[in-house]
This record gives sequence, C-alpha cells and structure tokens, in this order.
Amino acid sequence: MIRRRWHWHPVTATLVAAALLTMDLAFFGANAVNILEGGWFPLAVALASMLLMTTWSRGWQIQMERVQENILPLDALLDSLEVEGPVRVRGTGVFLTGPATDVPPRRDSQQVCVAFF
Repeated sequence: MIRRRWHWHPVTATLVAAALLTMDLAFFGANAVNILEGGWFPLAVALASMLLMTTWSRGWQIQMERVQENILPLDALLDSLEVEGPVRVRGTGVFLTGPATDVPPRRDSQQVCVAFF
C-alpha cells in the first residue's frame, strides 16, 4: 500500500516497514511470556472478532453477487409494463437501489408490482 497508493520509493517503504516490524516484534517478545498466564484471552477474543468480521464480509460479497445477478434493467421493466400493464396494489412501496438504470431485485417470487394512488 505504501508504494502503490502513497507512491513512496521502494527503499523508503522498506526502511519504514522494517522499523515498524522491529518495534512490533519487540513488544510481542516482551509480552509473549504472559500468554500462558491469561494473555491468551485477549488473543482468543481478537481471533473470534476477526473470524466474525471476515465471515460477515465474505457473506456480504456473496449476497451482493447474487443481487447483481437478479437485477432487471429499467428498459426491460418498462417494456413489460407496456405489454402487461402495471399491477395495482394498495399502499406504498419503497425500493432502494443503487444505479438509476436498474430495477431493484424482487424479494419474493411474485411479479414486480407498481403502486399508484
């Protein structure tokens, strides 16, 4: 990241990384003797937190991939409404979507319904 995003020279990036790694290893070495005397608990909590966050992140990526597969282009919806006409329902429907060119995916197996008042 230092080289690609911040455009640091390779030698500078290596020296900074080596200095930070040296400090981290010194702190780890000083505290490693306490792992068996109760220091394992913060490590276990950190590991469980990391597992939870990586599982959530990967699940979110999988869900977004599936949502992207089921998005209907707005032109296709408008064409189908011209042929079949809209289904009128009581109430108000709010659908959140990112791009204005797509229709949000359906949440069930029914047809897309458009509410008019």
